[in-house]
This record gives sequence, structure tokens and C-alpha cells, in this order.
Amino acid sequence: MSKGASLDYKCRRCGKVVKDSHVPDGTLAVVYLTIGAQFPKEWGDTAVNMISSHHCSDGNIGVIDLIGCEFDK
Repeated sequence: MSKGASLDYKCRRCGKVVKDSHVPDGTLAVVYLTIGAQFPKEWGDTAVNMISSHHCSDGNIGVIDLIGCEFDK
């Protein structure tokens, strides 16, 4: 059973956890990202990666890593 989820990323620089990406199936999203597979076409143009950049509250830029997902309630 698929369950929507927010992807969780953690900044290497400031430690903040960022949850600003939502996917229709959290389990599949984490698996696809981990193995480098493309998301299903039905998910549209969901642009997420294993790592990305993050604007820290002090004005600097950090790198964020995928740490998991939080399923919708």
C-alpha cells in the first residue's frame, strides 16, 4: 500500500531538518533515490535528489542529505 510522505533532509552545516518535498509514496521514493532510479512518470516532475543545498538562517549555504521520510498521517 502506497503512502504519501515528506522527504527529510538534514543540513551538514547547521543541523536543521528540512521537510519541503512531498512524494506520493515515501517507501518507493527512498528506495528509488537510494539506488539512483528515476521516479515513475505518474509522479510528474518531482525534482528531488539524495543531496541538495540549503540556505542556513545565518545567511550561509549548507549541503543537505536525505535522511529518510515522514509518512502522512
